[in-house]
Amino acid sequence: MSEEPSSILSHVSLGTNDFEHATDFYDAVLGTFGIGRFMEHPGAVAYGHAFPEFWVQTPIDGKPPALPMAVMSPFSPVPAPK
Repeated sequence: MSEEPSSILSHVSLGTNDFEHATDFYDAVLGTFGIGRFMEHPGAVAYGHAFPEFWVQTPIDGKPPALPMAVMSPFSPVPAPK
């Protein structure tokens, strides 16, 4: 992984209550772009090249995904250009 992120976004998270179906879908779709699973935890899978950029996960509270959990796009600190 490089010292500086290549994007201002740290990652994108997408909530699902059908984890197996969702991960099967993203395995197939992202696989066509050469993007595979980068990291896995119970109820969560991250995809990416150099770092976990896209997460699919079940809600930690067990309820249906809802905003703000359904989609989350946190910013990554990027140093100002010199």
